[in-house]
Amino acid sequence: MKNNLNGKNKIIYEEPKCKKLLSVLTKNSYCQAYNNSFSVFKSIDNVLYLIYSNKKNSIIYFNLEKQQKVCEIKNNNIITGYKHCLDKNNKRDLLITISSPKNDIKLWSIKSMECILHLQKIYKGGYLYSACFINHNNNIYIVTSNCNFEESSECLYVFDLKGNKINEIKNTNEPTYFIDIFHDKKNNKNYIITTHYKYIKSYDYDHNELYYRYDDGERNFGHFNADIYKYDEEIIKIIESCWNGVIRIWDFHSGLLLNKIELLYDQVKEICLWNKDYLILDCDNIGVKLLDLNNGKITNILIDHNKWILNNKKVLHPKYGECLLIQGFGKDKIKMWIIKK
Repeated sequence: MKNNLNGKNKIIYEEPKCKKLLSVLTKNSYCQAYNNSFSVFKSIDNVLYLIYSNKKNSIIYFNLEKQQKVCEIKNNNIITGYKHCLDKNNKRDLLITISSPKNDIKLWSIKSMECILHLQKIYKGGYLYSACFINHNNNIYIVTSNCNFEESSECLYVFDLKGNKINEIKNTNEPTYFIDIFHDKKNNKNYIITTHYKYIKSYDYDHNELYYRYDDGERNFGHFNADIYKYDEEIIKIIESCWNGVIRIWDFHSGLLLNKIELLYDQVKEICLWNKDYLILDCDNIGVKLLDLNNGKITNILIDHNKWILNNKKVLHPKYGECLLIQGFGKDKIKMWIIKK
């Protein structure tokens, strides 16, 4: 909603107060204690997909608009994470499936629904917690990270789509839970974001070096998630969640701590930025909560849930508008909620 203030347009974001369970999408999904255990994306042919796995480790392709299963693909390894990439140059959709216990990655073509690459036993020690795609100089690569406490190493490897290891990012000497890519359009630069149990870090991909370590001096256990967003199209912020219920917001390029929100008795696992004023939290004390970033207070319990919520994702549905998808731990259903104004 836009209001006119002194001749200028000011964007005012409304709190999504009301909620309604629209649909139980799945009855056979299975989720391990990892981030990104399902993926939602709009494909190059404009189909809104939900991808998840079941107890048999099969991969389920689900049409989210028609709310029906497209196909089921057999898979041997436990899948702990998914990542999607739109390959515009080759006009195709790519999907990564991550198997942490096996330290394996499989690359899938959405159109043919075939595995086109299998990277096996990427790391000798620890486990592969997270992986993602990076688009660099119009070429797509896969970046992986290692969570290895024994050797204190995260080992950020870069592979091409043929499976060749082409690079190893320097100064990656700590275990990593979460990894993602941020492309700074203004400066046309790629950065890698990682979360560690003490702090989060960013790496300058172009110069192959540590860019910034975001650390306020407090030792915390489990920085499980981070997100990047812009404010007024100028300041780039990074927002992170911590296992002990602390939300921190940093200036990405300066490393300045802009805000710190301490939520008593709330262990935050997954975060979803709904708009620039509100953050949706998956909390360990059961429930999906709404945090007002302006005053640092929980304003609403959006969803009561009888299980530990592991994943939430915002999706723009062509029929129902802004919706929230959630999934709990273990053998649980994926549910889609409408957030009404």
